[in-house]
Amino acid sequence: APVLIAQGTADTVVDPPVTEAYVAALCKRGTRVVFLHYPKTKHAATARRSANQTIAWMAGRFAGAPVTTPCGQ
Repeated sequence: APVLIAQGTADTVVDPPVTEAYVAALCKRGTRVVFLHYPKTKHAATARRSANQTIAWMAGRFAGAPVTTPCGQ
């Protein structure tokens, strides 16, 4: 199943390098990953900033649209 990950570069709850390594590992396994980056954004603000994109991405999955974004982008 495809995966969507949103990460703020100023996140102090989930360390950005850990997330980047996880995304790289998923991509290496062939998992389709969309990775949204939010510069200078902390954890809770990332959730707010990514909400519209996340909802649209989920709607696309329920509609059967393919994930065409290169892995990790």
